[in-house]
Amino acid sequence: MLNKSVTPSLIAALALALPLAAVGSGALAHDHDASPSGLIKQNTPPPLVQDPGGPPPLPQQPAVEYYVAQDGQPVGPLSLSEVEQMIRGGNVAPDTLVWKSGTEDWQAASAFSELEPYWQAAGPEQPRSAEYFSQFLLGTWEEQLQIENVQYRLVVQYTPDGRFQGMLTAQTQGGAPPQPPTQVGGTWQVQAVDENRFTLLSNETVLGGGQSSFVLRIVDDNTMVDDEDGATSRRIAR
Repeated sequence: MLNKSVTPSLIAALALALPLAAVGSGALAHDHDASPSGLIKQNTPPPLVQDPGGPPPLPQQPAVEYYVAQDGQPVGPLSLSEVEQMIRGGNVAPDTLVWKSGTEDWQAASAFSELEPYWQAAGPEQPRSAEYFSQFLLGTWEEQLQIENVQYRLVVQYTPDGRFQGMLTAQTQGGAPPQPPTQVGGTWQVQAVDENRFTLLSNETVLGGGQSSFVLRIVDDNTMVDDEDGATSRRIAR
């Protein structure tokens, strides 16, 4: 028996609402059953298990190291990219001495094939480095120079530690007795000028002559000349 307080229109509305509520309740129940834990299922697959039959990891190769001779001292260890930067900066020329791990001795940089592309990328051939001229200068040299009626002869030895020592003699023409020899010595370094010329910077400490500089030109492996005064130096020992 229907309650008189409930109008047909209300009943009709409730009747229409019941299927919706049922559907909604069923959907909630379905969702609840699909995820008992209350968590939303992920749509991504689980990670694949690595194939146990695949190859092992590649062995680690030892890093290759380079050392570059600069001012008579080894600079390094350096990577290949660091050597490339030095080439591009003009600090390493083809004749600069380089040592590579696994090799027996120092070699010119041009001997390493892996550096060849960098010479091409650097553009025109780089001038000879100060290290090249330093190596050239090592040894004992003799220089003779005529100034007015006095013949001077200088024999000097340049050593890898950046020092020099020698003896200066002077002979006056006209029968005058020779002057006693004078010992000389001090420190030296070079600066590259161009392909065949370098500046020799010397600091004479034995006589207290102070600093001096000369631009010398290489004639051959055992000869160099000062174009300013014409003085020629010849190697007499290495």
